Amino acid sequence: MESNRTERFWLDGFEGKAAGGFFIRNDLVKTIERLESQGKKVVGVTFDGTWNLELIVQVPTDEEKN
Repeated sequence: MESNRTERFWLDGFEGKAAGGFFIRNDLVKTIERLESQGKKVVGVTFDGTWNLELIVQVPTDEEKN
C-alpha cells in the first residue's frame, strides 16, 4: 500500500462537521496489502463496537473473474 494514499470511510447517514486527529497503531495496512496482493480491493470497513473490524472487498465482475 502506498504511504501517500489516503482513503476515508464515513459512517452511513452522517451529516455535520467532523474532525480527525485521533490515531491508533495496528497492522491494518499489512492486512490490506495482503488482500490487494491477492487481487482484492477493500471498499469498506465495518465497525461493530468490538475489537474487530470487518474489511469489505469489491465483488469482481464476470469479466474480472475470467
